[in-house]
Amino acid sequence: MRSGRGRGLPALAGPAHDRTLGVNDPAAAKGDEETRRKAFFRAYNELTTRISLFVNLPVEKLDRLTLQKRLDDIGKVGRATRVV
Repeated sequence: MRSGRGRGLPALAGPAHDRTLGVNDPAAAKGDEETRRKAFFRAYNELTTRISLFVNLPVEKLDRLTLQKRLDDIGKVGRATRVV
């Protein structure tokens, strides 16, 4: 795998999981400047919230099934109000 600048990325230990973030691409937003600005703001807030929830998970205290449920729940943050 290569980064955008052509440098190789480090290999990750363990199995890789291919997941999408499920956040609308704000660069694809149509409309006036205010509409596009709001799209970037929504994406930023959704990602910031998910990252915060993820890094604050008490991973060492959760069994595998509970951890998976919590990760699934984090993945749904912000989706209820998404316009497709």
